[in-house]
Amino acid sequence: MKVVFAGGGTGGHLFPGIALAEEMLRRVPDSSILFATAGRPVEERILKNHPFRRTVIGAPRSPYGPAQKALAVPRLGLAILRARRLLREFDPHLVVGLGGYASVPVVWAAGKRRPVFLIEQNAVPGRATRMIFRRARRIFIQFDRTAELLPKRAPCLKTGTPIRKGLLLGGRAQAVRHFRLSPRRKTVLVLGGSQGARGVNEIIAEILPRLARRAGSVQILHQTGDADYRIVRTIYVRTGIRAHVARMIERMDLAYALADVVVCRAGATTIAELTALGLPSVLVPYPYSLDGEQRENAAQLAQQGAAFMVEQSQTAAREVYEHLTRLLDEPGPAEKTVAQARALGYPDATETVVSDILKTIGMEKRRAGLAMYEGILAR
Repeated sequence: MKVVFAGGGTGGHLFPGIALAEEMLRRVPDSSILFATAGRPVEERILKNHPFRRTVIGAPRSPYGPAQKALAVPRLGLAILRARRLLREFDPHLVVGLGGYASVPVVWAAGKRRPVFLIEQNAVPGRATRMIFRRARRIFIQFDRTAELLPKRAPCLKTGTPIRKGLLLGGRAQAVRHFRLSPRRKTVLVLGGSQGARGVNEIIAEILPRLARRAGSVQILHQTGDADYRIVRTIYVRTGIRAHVARMIERMDLAYALADVVVCRAGATTIAELTALGLPSVLVPYPYSLDGEQRENAAQLAQQGAAFMVEQSQTAAREVYEHLTRLLDEPGPAEKTVAQARALGYPDATETVVSDILKTIGMEKRRAGLAMYEGILAR
């Protein structure tokens, strides 16, 4: 079976695709997987450790002004031509759109001739999804709100967002050794997505002196991203609080296993991971996105008591500190948040999505008088 995964731009788009690709290979070992991405450095960094073929399709980013819009049309046209050539040469059995503008040309090129499936992780459907949903056999979603914001005819199925199975298997003892932290202190995990987040870094830097007063009982595991790594690491050294500071945390399974509380952005894939693991969190949504998708993601959890949401503002540091201390010091709020987060999680989303894809394409092949997928469906 040949599958093209199209999309990217951030880890949040790629990681669900990686999870699905690994599960497809587990079920259908002779599958051939190809990732078609936007060509950004973060994509190369994420995919280089995986055995999948990859190619750059490229696509214009969301145009903001008249000049950018004028350039976007011919660039998208060129990307569609590249995608058509790719599909003609690779000849996949299906295409999975992962979101981001790199998914648009590939899905358009696939047309109705090949089965198309979309992953929409956000509560607010992304612009790419809104452009191409009509071509999809199925749109796999995390939130009911997503289906409400798409036309009723959109073929949505609430499965949760696919996550890498290994994330659920990390051990705390191994995590302590890996990050060289204490097994006795509570751990605050700070994340800014696959590229870091300056706003989150600044908030943590502001509250570090107060956290340092609790240095005997608290430690921090902090993913800064490339841009802020040096300055954030220097601040930790000055405060003296025990911490592991990294540009990028490769072993997220161990990071989650060690975490007692998470402070992070509200990217959809991160939220899927937090809820699947039942981790309490303080969410600081990215405030500058065009459609406010992170704010809506965070609101969906906060409204149900599964997380605390803090807007990025002048009072954000104080609010984050207050929520952190409650979750670290008071068993009641922490236990309630954990329970609510788990209730919203889909730890089996990857298996559910792959099963639905295989079932759907198998039914279509049988209707066409072909039985080539009978063996696959029986596994």
